[in-house]
Amino acid sequence: MRRCVSIVVVIMVGCGGAGSGTPSRAEVCADLCARYVGCGIQRPACESECTADRLFRDDFYPLLVECIDASCSNIGEACFVMVRDDLSVLPAETAFVADCEAHETMCGVPFTPDLCHAEDVRFFSTAYIETDLQGCLDLACGAVEACLEEKILDSF
Repeated sequence: MRRCVSIVVVIMVGCGGAGSGTPSRAEVCADLCARYVGCGIQRPACESECTADRLFRDDFYPLLVECIDASCSNIGEACFVMVRDDLSVLPAETAFVADCEAHETMCGVPFTPDLCHAEDVRFFSTAYIETDLQGCLDLACGAVEACLEEKILDSF
């Protein structure tokens, strides 16, 4: 992860958890934002921004809450690293990686950094992968790398 400083802001901007027997997105966001306050991070719009954002996948947020519960010092990149392996690989992620590799081959130049295999993709929702990330692959070869860097690395 490159954007350690901005991770705290983005974490508070997206939250979720919905489905039978699980808390609503608003409940998970309220819980997450309360934990930030407990760790000394104040952000007045945390809950409203968190509930509205759809960047990250819903199953990420309960893991994030667990990580923060373990220690306030985990907030930021540490929590992302700690929970990454607990997230399953989504079909959209697998499809994106294959399409991205094919695009690299077609363009004849590997993307730097290795954006096709960025472990950061694991945190994104299916909708974000299928629209924003896949959309980068529709661009001309010279524009793909910058688009992926913005959509993947700058999102944190």
